Amino acid sequence: MKRQHLVDGDIAGSRKLVISRSRLRKAAAQALVLKAVACTEGLCDPRTELEVTAYADWLSGSVAFEMQKWDEAIERLQRARFIYEKLSTLCDTDHRVLYIQRIDEIEANVRFSAFSKSGSAGLEDLLKMQQAARIGALADELASKIDLAVAHTRQTQSEAVAEIVWHGQAMTVRNERLREHLQRARAKEFDIDQKIKDDATADLPGLYDELFMAYGEAARVLSDDLNAVTAKEGKNVSQKIESSVSLLKMLQNYVTYLKLSRMMERTQTLLVRQAARAADKVHLYDTLLQNVADIADLPQQRDNPASVRLAEAQVHLFKGYRCHNLAECQRQAGKIAEALALYDRAASYAIMARSHLADCEGDVAAYQAQVEALLTSIRGDRCILTANRFLETQGGKSAQAWDPAKPILDQSGTYSEDLAALKQCRLVDFPPDFQTISCKPLFFDLANNHIAFPALEARMPRTAMGLLKGLFWKS
Repeated sequence: MKRQHLVDGDIAGSRKLVISRSRLRKAAAQALVLKAVACTEGLCDPRTELEVTAYADWLSGSVAFEMQKWDEAIERLQRARFIYEKLSTLCDTDHRVLYIQRIDEIEANVRFSAFSKSGSAGLEDLLKMQQAARIGALADELASKIDLAVAHTRQTQSEAVAEIVWHGQAMTVRNERLREHLQRARAKEFDIDQKIKDDATADLPGLYDELFMAYGEAARVLSDDLNAVTAKEGKNVSQKIESSVSLLKMLQNYVTYLKLSRMMERTQTLLVRQAARAADKVHLYDTLLQNVADIADLPQQRDNPASVRLAEAQVHLFKGYRCHNLAECQRQAGKIAEALALYDRAASYAIMARSHLADCEGDVAAYQAQVEALLTSIRGDRCILTANRFLETQGGKSAQAWDPAKPILDQSGTYSEDLAALKQCRLVDFPPDFQTISCKPLFFDLANNHIAFPALEARMPRTAMGLLKGLFWKS
């Protein structure tokens, strides 16, 4: 039931406040009745009893909170919070989010009740003392119920592991040791998924190691059982023994499939979340290709057309990423021609992967996004490499740096990637700078260029010279 928190100072005595509190009291009374029914021996499982108890305490504490009975509110709400914290460890991710939301809401109400009771002074100390005193007694009171809930949850998970359906075939797990190992593996898978969702990658390597150990133990148990059944088959062949051998082999393939799938997930997590050199990524993609090949070799995968198409798409996708990283290695080594050829090969692999994914069934959106990201990266890297190769053919001259202080007309051959800087630049200098001109001492007007001066050679004086001097002078 959704509660309405109303401020007494704003609508004190109003009908809305009275109605909301009345409905909240009725809900709390009905929750207590539900608690009495659920706690009847043998009627509900322990986990349901805890959930009903926490719900009833939460509503009772909410009523006390609205009536400003701070001691009762703190006691009831802390009791509900304690149960919800324990229940959050026994459920899947979706239900855990709901429990955490309820715990946060209860925490806010508890803090407000403690503040209203004693003021801001000593609030943290008050909360710690109350929690130590009341939760300690509460833990003793509910310890047996919590243990029963944990045992019941584990039994339910064990029953879920007892029968496995894979590729439309049901497999019964009769070996108790194998069931325990598979249950432990599922618990580790749940923890890994939660860590990935919370983006807490620091603990992932240890969790993956524990998961692979659980799968290894399960595979060892299956191998021992298969050897024992095969020994019996050598002495006396029967249809029952053949059925047992077929079941054990199928379980072996199932465990192998789970282990290889998680190994691929771990490798992809390393590629996405950890920075690595291009050469290291090449080795990781080699590992992925080997895992895909091993999964495709399983009989159940070979007989399923959808799995075959998905495996082909994965192979082309991972080969494309591998070629892309090989091209990066060649580019770093200065081998531009080889890098361009590898970029083209990576693009062809990505296009083939996209065509195979179009024929796949199920949710392949993640792989399609990886294909598009690969094509975009290849296109960008290839353009950069082609530009660098062009600069090398031009004598190794590097492009001049863009100067925002100069006008665009003066640096029209310079390229800039900063669009914001281009918007602030000017096309030309305006007004233009002054230019110096030659100064003529006689005339300062344009008519000087069009004046025709008279010839003065006839007025120049002539000097007389002798015959002999004139001959020598002319020669």
